Amino acid sequence: MKVLTLNTWQKCGPWLKRWEVLFRGIAQYQPDVIAFQELFDIAWRKTVAERAGYPYQADPAPTSSGLVLLSRLPILASDLHTLSTRSPLEDYHRYLLWAEIALGERTIHFFNAHLSWHPQDQATRKAQVRELWQRMSEKTAADKLLMGDMNATPDSNEIRLLVTESNLLDTFAAKNPADSGITWDTENRFTSQQKPHTLDRRIDYIFASGEDLIKSLSSCRVVFDRPDTHGVFPSDHYGVLAEFLLATRNGRKTFDQKKICQQWAARGFSCGTWVDPPGREWADFIHDTDELVMVVEGEQEFEMSGRRYCPPIGEELLIPAGTRHTARNVGRTPSRWLYGYKR
Repeated sequence: MKVLTLNTWQKCGPWLKRWEVLFRGIAQYQPDVIAFQELFDIAWRKTVAERAGYPYQADPAPTSSGLVLLSRLPILASDLHTLSTRSPLEDYHRYLLWAEIALGERTIHFFNAHLSWHPQDQATRKAQVRELWQRMSEKTAADKLLMGDMNATPDSNEIRLLVTESNLLDTFAAKNPADSGITWDTENRFTSQQKPHTLDRRIDYIFASGEDLIKSLSSCRVVFDRPDTHGVFPSDHYGVLAEFLLATRNGRKTFDQKKICQQWAARGFSCGTWVDPPGREWADFIHDTDELVMVVEGEQEFEMSGRRYCPPIGEELLIPAGTRHTARNVGRTPSRWLYGYKR
């Protein structure tokens, strides 16, 4: 499972050109879940989700929060919390976006946040961090990810509070102990133009909690840190991409098909099993209702509107109503997969 966080810098600068760079990067990195900050335009959020190929979107109460979670994994529930701690230097609220996302039979709680930005606002951010952790603690599941723009450096009291008292793992620091991992960089012309001028620093993070999740952390790196051939950077921030090698990605997990079918039924979907021999292809189907598919065994590829998906075993894929799609067994053994239609 790959996860990405990025502050998208609203609609500033040559924003449409910037988003073309972003779309190309998303296609390259293939994150399963994306936490965006400063994505305010509701119509543009929908365009981004469709262009990038993310059928699930968490922004349960579209407001001025700018926080969005896009997912290729099913979002089971979501909510937006308004932080009670408000900076005296800002005339707007800050928020915490939460979503419960399914990875096979496992559920992971994702949190997306963007804290107050003024350099002298340390006390506000520290109070916001305490509020974040309080809200996160209310979710009893072990596996949690906090992603976003914290506007604080790793050695700040705010981040130390998250790492020490809240016992969250800074995934970048864990995998790159000797790397500064700068995400606010004055070498980026969009950053250097802004006032007040601030030092280069790391202020964007992916934090993890839960023994299984932490043990499965494979890599974490800074991305979207280069301009395109025309000198256009994707944003004024760089992004952070982490990969977790959870058991459900390698097929060793035993699936409770009855439980999955019950979950689908609760969401209004039927549930059946299909088995394809190697090389079998079902081409150019169109249904007038949403369809869910989940590979249980083998290697099955699904193509939708020219885009190909090879979901790992146990990961659910949504085929929206009216979408031309093809299913094919690209492996050397029979594939078995679940399918269900929206009733």
